[in-house]
Order: sequence, then C-alpha cells, then structure tokens
Amino acid sequence: MERDKSHIIHLEQWAKFVKTHSRKEWKKHIKPFIDAQVKKANIFLRKLCETKEGKKKIKRLLRIR
Repeated sequence: MERDKSHIIHLEQWAKFVKTHSRKEWKKHIKPFIDAQVKKANIFLRKLCETKEGKKKIKRLLRIR
C-alpha cells in the first residue's frame, strides 16, 4: 500500500534525524506534536466526564492501572 510505504519512509527519515541531531534540536520539532496530543486527550477526558457512563468508564480504567 502506498500509505504504508510512505509512512515507513517517513519513520526512517525521522529516526535518522533523531540519531544525527541533538535532543535539543529534535525536541523543538516533536514538542508541539506531543503537547497537542496531551491537550486533545485532556479535552476528550473532560467531555467524557460530563456523561454518566463516561465517568464509570474512566473509573474502571483507572482501577486497571
């Protein structure tokens, strides 16, 4: 599949970048992505908490951990 091939190529390029650049350098590139993921997860959990079933699911997940 074309998407899989391009995805693998991108991952290989990123791995090479991480190996050949300092953490300080590649952190500038990845930090906005990670921050956005955390923000989206928090928004999702907040919305889930607004529902009765959502609260139950979150409590169940927290017990599993």
